[in-house]
Amino acid sequence: MRGFVTAVLTLCLAVVVGLGGGDCAGAAKKPEIVWSHDVYGVNDAKGKAEWHLLTGQGRTVIAEAITRKLRESEQAGKLPFTIREVEGGFGNANGEFAGADTPIGIVPIVVTDAAFHEIYPVGNKRLHEYFIVSALDIAFCSAEADGSLRLLGTIPLHSYMHYPESRNLEQMKELSQEEKVAEFQKLTLKMIGEKLDFAKNKKLLKNLEEKSEVAETYQVTGMNLTSKKAQEIFTGGDGSREAYLKKVVGDVYTSAYSTASGNVVYPSLLSGTWHHDAVTGLYSMDMTTGTAGNVKMTMKAPDHGITLDVTGLGKAEVPQKRESNINAYILYKARLAKTPVFGKEAGVMINEHLMQYDKINKNMLGLGEHDVYRMLLIGAASKLGEQKAK
Repeated sequence: MRGFVTAVLTLCLAVVVGLGGGDCAGAAKKPEIVWSHDVYGVNDAKGKAEWHLLTGQGRTVIAEAITRKLRESEQAGKLPFTIREVEGGFGNANGEFAGADTPIGIVPIVVTDAAFHEIYPVGNKRLHEYFIVSALDIAFCSAEADGSLRLLGTIPLHSYMHYPESRNLEQMKELSQEEKVAEFQKLTLKMIGEKLDFAKNKKLLKNLEEKSEVAETYQVTGMNLTSKKAQEIFTGGDGSREAYLKKVVGDVYTSAYSTASGNVVYPSLLSGTWHHDAVTGLYSMDMTTGTAGNVKMTMKAPDHGITLDVTGLGKAEVPQKRESNINAYILYKARLAKTPVFGKEAGVMINEHLMQYDKINKNMLGLGEHDVYRMLLIGAASKLGEQKAK
């Protein structure tokens, strides 16, 4: 028996020495991931200037925040891959990759960088309120021979806030574009610091190890407004209001669903301008970068497409014990549905909010009606995405 134990220990020692460390069973080699310190943007010029808050300086501070998160995760032993930091962009245009195996890189994509602005009078004043939204997809892509990037999966993040958060009437002033940009950056940096976890999605890590889409993929592929009230509020004009509602709701649902389900969830088809190649079956989108101009990203069609639908918007005055000639309270509701429904997850989410109404000036104290419904739908998207059955 002693000879058998000695032989086993000798074999284990030989294995450990041969692998350069690890336990007797051996340790899997971590995939190498390239980080080029570049931040990408969706090449979408539609809408107002305040719906596009990503600047060159913003790319820099977002990249610095991601670098800090990578190094903190590495020092804590929580980074499931090794990092190779390079300058000059990620892909075959960078000479560092000449003749190398297909590299996999981190490609952060700012998909929503918007401030929605409401103006309304109270007495002889004009008050301003902003609803600021940030959505950032931490994508992992392979660098293809033709210079494009092939999407393997993402860690989608989202966050939103009202400005001013205090709802203090004295602070409800009009912001310059520079001030809106600054608030968007603060929101985004806080989101990265608090929400970015590189190790949580095990299915995505499998894709990185295999350098291929081996896990099943999910994606928001469309959104309908079957509610007549929603059509009245969000359609018409140049179409930008409807497009941005769908974009933001799709981005928020994507992030929430990815976090709750652990599935590999592609960026929403409602973000940016996607093109479908009928021959290859691939989707592609042009993205802006801080170093290399426009870059094309491609992805295969998802295994599971998801359609969102605004099926109801409504409001009703809430009866009070004592009727007032000055104020009333209005309960707003929004109903968001999804198809198909996987497993035991929820297929419908109702979100509601009670608002105070100024009967004298005939306006909401704090929000305009468009903003109320937009806020409710964004909240419904987050809650609906979080309902994935465990």
